[in-house]
Amino acid sequence: MIQYHINWRLDDLSYRMAMFLEKMGYRAVGIASSNIWRYRGYRDLQEQFAPDVSHMHCAVAAGLAEFGYNGLAITPEFGARVRYVTVITDAVLTPSPLLEPGSVCDRCMLCRKECRSGALSKELNGYKTVRIEDKKYRYADKNLWRCAWGEHFDKNVWAETAGECGFSLKELAEKSYRLDEILPWDFINTGLSKEWLKNEYKEAFNQPKEFNLQPTCENKCVQCGVCPNLKTHKVLAKPYKASE
Repeated sequence: MIQYHINWRLDDLSYRMAMFLEKMGYRAVGIASSNIWRYRGYRDLQEQFAPDVSHMHCAVAAGLAEFGYNGLAITPEFGARVRYVTVITDAVLTPSPLLEPGSVCDRCMLCRKECRSGALSKELNGYKTVRIEDKKYRYADKNLWRCAWGEHFDKNVWAETAGECGFSLKELAEKSYRLDEILPWDFINTGLSKEWLKNEYKEAFNQPKEFNLQPTCENKCVQCGVCPNLKTHKVLAKPYKASE
């Protein structure tokens, strides 16, 4: 949920920046922040998981980051805890100096140690090398299908990882929880208030035999808390007509 919320914010920023540059007379296009790539090679493009534009490569080329051993674009300020978005333009810009290779990632290999899918320790094929101006950056040439195990849901990897952390997925799935226990809504902010979620949970059990869906917020606010918590404003589109 957090990833998709941040991606939405990034896409909005890239759109606004592209519009700003176009109003100044330049050509510009914003690139979607994430989740748009080709799982397999296409025509002359042989890479797996290749997007139209790599935000991480752009971040390194823009002097914001350098490649770590894990292949992520890491910054001196925030490490790998960064999400990027890109705007391509013909506007004349003053380039920032590139970061020196090895100035951020010291090859401590903590990422390899903590990678639960083994993407940084198994089935490696040396290094990928990226040359930008006079700089040469290197990162592990890894099996990206292993890297993407979370998205393709290899239940065996999930179970193995849970076991290493000291708990059983089966037990968690079958356990009955009390509402006063620590639950995901205590530390994952989706914008929904905890009290509203509790009430919805109780309402689900109080439904009659023929289940009635709760009304949505198209016409009336249901007081879920998303708008004030995420500082959003709901704008309703006009009803869709088949003739349009």
